[in-house]
Amino acid sequence: MVEGVSLAGMTETPVVIVVGQRPGPATGLPTRTEQGELLFVLHAGHGEFPRAIFAPGSVEDCFYLTQKAFDIAARFQGPVFILTDQFIADSYRAVDPFDPKAPGPASPGVDPDDITPPYRRYEITPGGVSVRLFPGETRHLVVADSDEHTEDGHITEDLEIRERMVQKRLRKYDGIAREVTAPEFSGDDEPRILLVSWGSTRGAALEAASRLRARGTPAAALTFSQVWPLVPINS
Repeated sequence: MVEGVSLAGMTETPVVIVVGQRPGPATGLPTRTEQGELLFVLHAGHGEFPRAIFAPGSVEDCFYLTQKAFDIAARFQGPVFILTDQFIADSYRAVDPFDPKAPGPASPGVDPDDITPPYRRYEITPGGVSVRLFPGETRHLVVADSDEHTEDGHITEDLEIRERMVQKRLRKYDGIAREVTAPEFSGDDEPRILLVSWGSTRGAALEAASRLRARGTPAAALTFSQVWPLVPINS
């Protein structure tokens, strides 16, 4: 239910959502694989709010990008998606041991005793991220609401506040963009054929480029493991 995605966007609640793609519409081909849900995930939920979308292309990506997804969700307080598919979900592979760096406990990043009441859950900040305290764990009153709200979390229909809150949330994209995982380039520096892929098609693209080079055709592959947001490579 994509209403929950919008709820996370409005309440600025960290959440990581894994979507295992398969062919649609409806039941489609339930035992086959397809990269058919990118636009659905990109636009899931009503209204505008920041999100990040990762698309692991290997078993290793699944492990390490999930760690990054939880980090991004916690720091920028919103939904992050991981797009896998039937192919990855049903694969068995030998891999090197993972480095199990478990995320630390969620922390507001400040000492709650240093916050002067009244606590403002949705304080407007330059980067769009406000201090997130947990209800019942400090002396502060934490107010959150799924309607548009003031900085202290109470419902409002004030149009000026509405505009400021929308811009506050959207400013998080600047921080998320600085954390983007760059695409991986592999092959000839000046290829005649460049294969661009994302997610689980990574292996097929790398193999195809390798076979082209073996036949004497300059080729390379550009594989994306993060598909939103996209930023210019020189930024």
